[in-house]
Amino acid sequence: MPSTINWTQVQTRPTLMIPGPTELPFPVIQAMNQPSAIQYDRSFDEGVLEPTTLALRDVFQTRARSSSCRARGAPRWRRARCR
Repeated sequence: MPSTINWTQVQTRPTLMIPGPTELPFPVIQAMNQPSAIQYDRSFDEGVLEPTTLALRDVFQTRARSSSCRARGAPRWRRARCR
């Protein structure tokens, strides 16, 4: 495999440039092409948030009620934490 990429040549697959070009399996490329989940949508609550919260109870070995904080960026997190 060449150590440099010839940008004038048409690439047959997308190249992800993280610590060196990384070959990705096709299912990963397909998953990355999906639209992102909206964190304020009900389907996100039912499909992502609830299963994650239940799994975290198992990880931390507790039955106590847990909560999560939805925020974009550090400033909102700091403000939520200070209340």
